[in-house]
Amino acid sequence: MIGDAQANGLEGGTYRADLVVVGAGPAGMGTAYYAARLGLDVILLEKEQFPRDRICGDGLLAQTVSEMERLGLGDWLLEEHHGRINGFAVRTKIASFAEALPPDPRGSRGFVVRRREFEPKILERVRASGALFRDGVEVARLLRSPAGAMLGAEARESDSGDSLRFEAPLVAVAAGFGGVDGLVEGGNRGLAAMVVSRQYFADAPDPGGPNGPFPKGYLHVWYTNGIPELGVGYGRIFFLGDGSANVGVAVYGRNLPGEASAREDALRRLHEAFLSRPEVAEMLSSAAPEEPMQRRTFAAGG
Repeated sequence: MIGDAQANGLEGGTYRADLVVVGAGPAGMGTAYYAARLGLDVILLEKEQFPRDRICGDGLLAQTVSEMERLGLGDWLLEEHHGRINGFAVRTKIASFAEALPPDPRGSRGFVVRRREFEPKILERVRASGALFRDGVEVARLLRSPAGAMLGAEARESDSGDSLRFEAPLVAVAAGFGGVDGLVEGGNRGLAAMVVSRQYFADAPDPGGPNGPFPKGYLHVWYTNGIPELGVGYGRIFFLGDGSANVGVAVYGRNLPGEASAREDALRRLHEAFLSRPEVAEMLSSAAPEEPMQRRTFAAGG
């Protein structure tokens, strides 16, 4: 082993490790955690500052739940303010149906947990494993020898603008949509940009139960007017255990018109139209927005 990466800052902003991981989403943090547990000296780099908020539906299904349990976070997932996922209620233009979660060898279970809450919990485990975490560091390029061997990565610190060099024989890029372009050959080729809105609502209790049209803990999804016309897309309400709800729409960004500002306006109109649907408005009749509409673009198979 090269030695303790946390103490191995060399002169001139150079660091050495066995493995550099680019991107501190769940995939990158998981990679850093398991590599450090196996005895490698690991540096995990993230261009954004932590803590952060990532726009998504907040749903964790069986595979993710299984990984969280392996990280020792199973009991934390069971805390009451996290929503449970017991099934799906889906509406289309011509039909609707509700089904319990299908059987899964890892257990048919899921949770709704705010992303800004569960990322820091994973990061706690990463730091406890001995990996060094550096946020606010954007990797500019990977370093290779003339023969093509991996040498590490060059990066820039966002606050100071200082150049940094991370030397390692192994680099794992887990930087998400747009994050691998220019770093990995092929970049995000074959992936389409899914544009997602999110708005949290308070005082939005789960309407499911013995006397309701659906059991408690169902994810509510709409494939309805105004969304499929723009390509694959949907609207959603995911209820959390604290009486709040994650509400939003998602469409392929390539199907939204015009420049970035026009696409954001189109997404906002879709979001507002979704909120005005009678069934959605009824579910949120007693709710109050916690925030304005938020948006994010990420990769999806295309």
